[in-house]
Amino acid sequence: MSLSARLTFLFQQVLNPVDGKPFSTREAAAAITTAGEPITAAYLSLISSGSRTTVSLEKALGITQFFGVPVQYLRAGTDEAQLAYVARLETQLVLLASAIRAGQIPERLRHLFATLENLKTGQPYSPGEAASAIAAAGTPITEQALAELVSGERPWALLNEVTGIARLFGVPVEYLIGDEEIRERVESQLALLTAMKDQQIQQIALRAASLDDSARRRIAQVIEREHGEKPNKA
Repeated sequence: MSLSARLTFLFQQVLNPVDGKPFSTREAAAAITTAGEPITAAYLSLISSGSRTTVSLEKALGITQFFGVPVQYLRAGTDEAQLAYVARLETQLVLLASAIRAGQIPERLRHLFATLENLKTGQPYSPGEAASAIAAAGTPITEQALAELVSGERPWALLNEVTGIARLFGVPVEYLIGDEEIRERVESQLALLTAMKDQQIQQIALRAASLDDSARRRIAQVIEREHGEKPNKA
């Protein structure tokens, strides 16, 4: 996929939080420039039309940070692995746009905050604690923005934000943006984790959420065997 096609895809899929519609090149250019990388609507139009086929690293960073995707999305090459990476990101962007329109993200976020504890404190995360941890891991997000996402006041989110949130809680990003089948599968696992109250097993099982069924069964068998062999401490 060409640079032109990738930028056009971003404009089609990433929604403006003000009206829920795609950004115009003028709106995007103004926001990117305000964030520190001078760029014009005409420059973005030249890329989208295919009249400009290259973009500097600085401009690529400004554009991708605005749209909430890794810079590699615009700069990926044409080998099989990089094309697969681009395709995976585009699938997630389509799912995200659909999830935003369906209004499903706030409910699923509230479930995560209510179900999973901060392993350092043993207490539920506050929006401030969660935002600090997500930002420290490399995804800029403020306490206010996260609180508004959880409450539903801000139903719109960038892909890097939902990815950072999912990473904090140890669930696949598809839990936030995927269909009901994914939600039911992950929430059934979360219910089991809540019952177990074993932090080490929680981490293993949460990481296993993105594995296929056979891999999860193997992990479950190991956990069951190890716990079955432990002597009763009561």
